[in-house]
Amino acid sequence: MPAHVRRLALMVPAGVVSNSPWPSLRDAGFAILAYRAFPSPARLDRALRSQFTTLDPDWSAYFGEALFAYKLNMRIPPLLTAEDARKVRCPVLVFAAERDASFPGRALIDRMRELFPNCQTEWIAGSKHCPPLTDEFRKWMAARTDHFLNAT
Repeated sequence: MPAHVRRLALMVPAGVVSNSPWPSLRDAGFAILAYRAFPSPARLDRALRSQFTTLDPDWSAYFGEALFAYKLNMRIPPLLTAEDARKVRCPVLVFAAERDASFPGRALIDRMRELFPNCQTEWIAGSKHCPPLTDEFRKWMAARTDHFLNAT
């Protein structure tokens, strides 16, 4: 319902770029499946490190438990079409992660700029799918997102 969206901020969105499924399976899928099948601290650590740029004890514990509840869907989402993108008339901001195995940052930024010529982009250097969990990064991202969402 694009007409109801005033501003759109996206963090490493799916369905914008196509990528071989192999990097995701190799880097994250197998680690997550191994942990679910044979839980151990070492397997959880491997699964976390495949997705998270930095580790945080609270998020690590949550993610470890959540992996047992997730309904893993390894299907590749359909790509956003130019026709559907034209329906979005609001300002768009995208955060792209340099080392995201599923949605590579450079390709994501290039495609977003192609689909949304006035798109604002933020490159998160060194980031995997889940950006840094540091206070410094959280404050920067919150301020950047707040500035975008509240711009006049």
